[in-house]
Amino acid sequence: MIQRELTGAVVGNAWWGKLKSKIRTFAADFSRRLNLDRRAAQTALEEKVDRAVKSRVSGDIVLAKAELASLLIKKDQALVVRARLKRMSSEATNMAAELRAEENRNADKRHIACVTLPDKRTVTTSAGICEAFRLFFQDLFTREPGLSSAQFDAYLADFPCLEAAEAARCEGPITESEIWDALKQVGLDKSPGLDGLPYEVYLRLSPIFVPLLQLIYNHWMRQGSLPRRFTRGVIKLLRKDKNGGDGLGNFRPLTMLNTDLKILAKILANRLQLVLSRLIGPEQTCAVKGRTIQDNLHMVRLILEQVDSEAALINLDQSKAFDRVDHRFLEAVLSAAGFGADFRSWIRLLYASPVRWWK
Repeated sequence: MIQRELTGAVVGNAWWGKLKSKIRTFAADFSRRLNLDRRAAQTALEEKVDRAVKSRVSGDIVLAKAELASLLIKKDQALVVRARLKRMSSEATNMAAELRAEENRNADKRHIACVTLPDKRTVTTSAGICEAFRLFFQDLFTREPGLSSAQFDAYLADFPCLEAAEAARCEGPITESEIWDALKQVGLDKSPGLDGLPYEVYLRLSPIFVPLLQLIYNHWMRQGSLPRRFTRGVIKLLRKDKNGGDGLGNFRPLTMLNTDLKILAKILANRLQLVLSRLIGPEQTCAVKGRTIQDNLHMVRLILEQVDSEAALINLDQSKAFDRVDHRFLEAVLSAAGFGADFRSWIRLLYASPVRWWK
């Protein structure tokens, strides 16, 4: 099916959207047919067991029951995957009932029954809860009056800068090898975006998808924009700390994006890792490959031993730090760090005109 779609195709946004839609439809139809075949096979085996029991031939009974048990185990394993369970309980006798119980537990975790407002009032209605979150995130994501571009530049005047050869490592079109590397690093069992295609589909069909992704990524780069329908995301609110109360700040928004967009972001993150240690001092160990927070802990311990006197440690954590990053400042940092036009353009494309739906 995919090969037919590729014959004489003109690479573009419409082509890519149509191809993904057809793959999703094909997968759904295939799963439906497979389920029908399994039901028919189960019925046939159950009838075979009945005939064997009536014939009273012990060998036939054992064989027929073994075949049926093997099919039912595969059926339960498929249900476990579909329900995103980590494992199936060894004590489970009714798989469907266990799955329903798990779905109910997950529904309870996702359900937000009430929230506490900053003035300590409690809201319990659906409309009130939605409005409370709308106002909270509107305030959080609204840009506050800050520094001008000239002030950004002055602040970043002494920022570490890449050499031309180092910056060049992050430049250029997306390559197939970069896509392969990103696919090897992705996390499985993740929710897909609105197109419904999870990582597993891209991995299973990677020999086909890798060259296609290279075509569409570099098409987006030449075009200078990402289609809005490909950047749409669905936002779910997750409770950060089950013991943290019902305050609005105890919920974090998780955006479910299309997998092709997340693979692209991973590719750019891998490019960034090539030069990150050149820009970030050794004191910061988070998010830099080859560094570990254990180094910081050992350093603190050694300092305390060396000082040999009473001391105190202060741990500061900026609230909603990532949410408050001004995109203008992000652009100024990339420029001051010496990143080339290609890399900066990719970052702008990822953040330009996002469309989000709340679930």
